[in-house]
Amino acid sequence: MLERDTFGEAHAIRRWVAQLPEQAVQARPLVCFGYASALLFAGDRYDPANAHTVEAWARLAEAGWQPEGNAARLGQVAALRAMVAFWQDDLAAAFAYAGQASALLDAYDVRYQGICRLFHGMEALLGGEIADALSLAMEARTLCTISRNTAGALASTFVLASASFQQGNLDLAEALYQEWLAAAVGGAEMMDDQSEALYGLAAVAYERDELEAAEQHATRALALGQQRQSERLRAQASLILARIQQAHGHAGQAQQLAQALATRTRAPLLQREIQGWQADLALAAGDLEAAGRWRAALATGGTPAARLQQEHEALIVARLQIALGETAAAIEALEAWRAEAAAAGRTRGEIATLILQALAHAAQSEQPSAAQAL
Repeated sequence: MLERDTFGEAHAIRRWVAQLPEQAVQARPLVCFGYASALLFAGDRYDPANAHTVEAWARLAEAGWQPEGNAARLGQVAALRAMVAFWQDDLAAAFAYAGQASALLDAYDVRYQGICRLFHGMEALLGGEIADALSLAMEARTLCTISRNTAGALASTFVLASASFQQGNLDLAEALYQEWLAAAVGGAEMMDDQSEALYGLAAVAYERDELEAAEQHATRALALGQQRQSERLRAQASLILARIQQAHGHAGQAQQLAQALATRTRAPLLQREIQGWQADLALAAGDLEAAGRWRAALATGGTPAARLQQEHEALIVARLQIALGETAAAIEALEAWRAEAAAAGRTRGEIATLILQALAHAAQSEQPSAAQAL
C-alpha cells in the first residue's frame, strides 16, 4: 500500500540497513521502523516468516517511541501491523490495528490516515455497510492520491468497485474493476491487484450470465493468485470457477473443485466461506442431505464471519428451508435480512431476499404475497 516507486526504494533501504551495525540500527526507532517497512514490501508479504521478522523490527521501533509518548509514531507502527495482518489473511487483526492507528495518528498524517481509511472501508464493506464503505473508500482514495500512495489508491478503487457490485450497480463496478486492472502495471508487486481486479470482472460477468468471459477472468485471477501463493486469492478465484461449472450443468465437477479447495485451505475464515459455497452447490444439485449437515454444523458456532458472509449463509439456509417445507421460518428470517439490507444499501442482498420471499410465499400458495415480493 505504498506508491509504486517505493517498492524499489524498499529493496534499496533493506540493503543499506543490512550493512549497518545492528546495535546502531536498534538504537534508532525511526530506522527500525523504516527497515520493518522495507522488509515488508521488499519481501514476500504472504510469508509468515517475513511477517515475524517485520514484527520484530516494529517492536524495536515501538520500544523506542513508547517512553517518549510519541503517539503519532506509535500510530504508524499500528498501521504497519494492520498491513502485515492483512497479507497474513487475518482481517480481524488488520481492522483492529487500523482502529488503534486512527486513534493515535496525527490528523495531518495523510499517508497513514489514508491507509487507515482504506481498512475502515474494507471493514464496512465486509460488514455489509455499503454506504459507509463507499464514503470511506472515497476518502481513502483522495488521501492516498495526495500522498502519492498509488497502491493504496488502487486498493481504494477495489472497495469502491466491490461496494458498487453489492449495490447491484454492475456497470459502475465493471468500469472501476477495469480502471483498477489498467492501472495495476508493474512487476510481482502488482499481481495482487491484477488478480483482485480480474476476480471482480469475473463476478460481474457471472452475474450477467456471461459465463465464458467469467471463466476467462477467473482463470487468469487464479493463475496470479497461485504465483503469489495467496490462499485468499486462490480461494475466491476457485470458488467462482466452481460456480461457473455448476451454471454449465457440471455439478460433479463443481463440487470436486470446491472439495479440493477445502482440502488445501488452512485459514478458518476461508474454510467457512468455502463450506458455505459447498452447501450452496449441494442445494443447486438437489442434495438436501449435504446442505442439512452444513446447516447443523453452522448452528454449533465456530469462526465468526463478516456480515456479508452471514447474509450469504442465511440465504442458503432459507433456500434449504423452502425445499424442506419450512416456509414460515424462512419468510420470517428473510424479512429481517431484507430490512437490514435495505437500510445498509445492499441492493443486491435485498433483491436476493425478495426473490426467496416470493418463492416461499408461492410454496404456501400465497400468490398475492409472492407477486408483491417480486
